[in-house]
Amino acid sequence: MSRDEKPQYGDVIQDFAAQLVFFHETVADQLGLNATDLKCAGILRRKGPLTGKELAESMHLTTAAITKILDKLERAGFITREKHQTDRRSIIARVIPEAQERIEKLYASFAQSMSQLFGTYSNDEIKLIFDFIIRARSVFIEETAKLRNPLDDE
Repeated sequence: MSRDEKPQYGDVIQDFAAQLVFFHETVADQLGLNATDLKCAGILRRKGPLTGKELAESMHLTTAAITKILDKLERAGFITREKHQTDRRSIIARVIPEAQERIEKLYASFAQSMSQLFGTYSNDEIKLIFDFIIRARSVFIEETAKLRNPLDDE
């Protein structure tokens, strides 16, 4: 296939995105959460303790929405909240280690399967795949912002 002959990617990407959502919803359901709650916990697992404002920025949500998510995660035993040391109005959210272990157990098989899949590609191919994912992520962010703020385009 020449560089100008691009495959019909719309259906493939739509199906990939749907399967990704279904997988994360299933993991979240196993934990008694919804997918957004799970994504919030995931950001805290990867980035470490964050303020509500930092989480809101990471997830492109309002601080009010993040407060509701953190309330649910705290009640479910996934996070703790601590007072910020220098900003009395702010809190720091942190994943509880036991909760992190519960989440990681559900992802263990997936991580192993993905590792095996990546093993079938060369380093150059993996770099290309990651380049696409990083660039596609930017498109998702831009398009989400357009949907949330339609007046910004005028």
